[in-house]
Amino acid sequence: MLLGLFALMVLALRAYPTLITEDLPAIFRTKERSSLFSNPEGNDSRLRVLYLLFACCAIGLYAYVALFPAGVEVFGFIPYLRFLAVTAGFLLLKGLLIRLLCYTFFDGRTRQLCLKSYYDIVVLLGLALFPLLAIRLYAAPSIAHVAQIAGIVACCAAASLVILKLFQIFYSKLLDFFYILLYLCTLEILPFAALLQAYRLAV
Repeated sequence: MLLGLFALMVLALRAYPTLITEDLPAIFRTKERSSLFSNPEGNDSRLRVLYLLFACCAIGLYAYVALFPAGVEVFGFIPYLRFLAVTAGFLLLKGLLIRLLCYTFFDGRTRQLCLKSYYDIVVLLGLALFPLLAIRLYAAPSIAHVAQIAGIVACCAAASLVILKLFQIFYSKLLDFFYILLYLCTLEILPFAALLQAYRLAV
């Protein structure tokens, strides 16, 4: 399974290398609006889907290994498919909710920026978890435990980046702070809690 993920990552890197060199570093920049359409290749959603597919498979496999102990010893394709379906459903639902929210309250430019930032963070998380998965599966138990902790840190860092981008994109006055808190409760915390519950049901 890791070999298939590695092949998918290489294919994505060859098809769209500027996502690594330009789009992902833009996550950490404060001002991103002016550079949103600076890279015409970045508008090709078909290429970005390769990265999202890789990230979805990597996150699903990480959840499978972390929450399904038997899968570490003997890989089960059907149980993994359940974790993959839960992960894909969560990402699709989040994308639809973000589109609905931004379509209702913001313009198309803000909607595209929000979706791009969110999915770039998902891709970044997938790229971070992939080598940790290899260490978790094939390294010595003591090193695998460190990789497990590093994976938790990576997930927390991705969540922090989502919050940071929310403030960068939407915050302009004090009242926006309460709207962002409402967004976090309804479109981040509750869906994430539902995701964890769905993973437990998939075990």
